[in-house]
Amino acid sequence: MHFSDLGFIALILGLGCAVYTGCVAVPGAQRKNTRLVASAKRGVLAVAFFLVLASAALVVSFLSHDFGVSYVAQHSNLAMPWYFTTAAFYGGQEGSLLYWALMLSVFSAIFVLTARWVAPVLAPYVMATLMAIETFLLIVLITVSNPFARLPVAPPDGVGLNPLLMDPGMLIHPPMLLMGYMSFSIPFAFAVAAMITGKLDSAWLRSIRRWMLASWSIQTAGLILGAWWAYHVLGWG
Repeated sequence: MHFSDLGFIALILGLGCAVYTGCVAVPGAQRKNTRLVASAKRGVLAVAFFLVLASAALVVSFLSHDFGVSYVAQHSNLAMPWYFTTAAFYGGQEGSLLYWALMLSVFSAIFVLTARWVAPVLAPYVMATLMAIETFLLIVLITVSNPFARLPVAPPDGVGLNPLLMDPGMLIHPPMLLMGYMSFSIPFAFAVAAMITGKLDSAWLRSIRRWMLASWSIQTAGLILGAWWAYHVLGWG
């Protein structure tokens, strides 16, 4: 078994946990069943575990130069330094989607672990919304944009990254920007939960204040780094 096989299995298991979480969180809230809500929280943590496992499998595939993986062959080669080889993880569509799914699962896990300050009526719907987004991303990854798809015959070397991406900016700008995008999923999920429950007072806004500040900070840092990179490499494009 290759690490890519382990990664694909982790995606499937993550999808199963995401669907399960969404299916038990809402009934748990409607029936005020604390056991179902607690089970949903564990499901969110399980999704994060499997996404970390899948991401680690892809990184190992890159670092071990497993060119039997189509995505690895397309975005790395033997001549690339290890740090650019690692950054190739998000150098294409499949890896970027996996990174999005990873960040969403991590932020969802952070929410679950810090949910004590969230109104109990909102938390299950927040989890269900986050897992609905996660389910969509995982379905895309498993079906039409699989980063672990293997080639019939492994080439001796890969194509490598686009030369414009072989820059220090590649190491920090894309992950920061993509992280910022996904961090806004938490405030979005709170807004959906507030509309579903009818709790449209200012309480839910206070609940997401720290999340919004963190999201704006991450996104601003990503945009500033992107501007620096564009000036550094292309002279503002």
